[in-house]
Amino acid sequence: MEQTLLGKVIVVDTIQKFGQLMMGVKTTPFLYLQLYSDINKHPLENRVSCYYILSPTGNEYIVPVNHIENVIDCSDELETDQKVAVYD
Repeated sequence: MEQTLLGKVIVVDTIQKFGQLMMGVKTTPFLYLQLYSDINKHPLENRVSCYYILSPTGNEYIVPVNHIENVIDCSDELETDQKVAVYD
């Protein structure tokens, strides 16, 4: 875990961390970005490498998806009833 100006950077690499993150996104708004594996490819020809989530507390979460550090199956999009800011 690394400290930044905003808060902590947390790599979600265990079931426990993923569960904690899911509880958090169900109760508070957050910023959600999908980071692609190849920045030179069109999104239709690409795949998501990881999710970047910024919480209102300033904590930053990196959730590996199609990545060597992926230890959990979280390829589905996050489910929440909260307001979500996304890059379109």
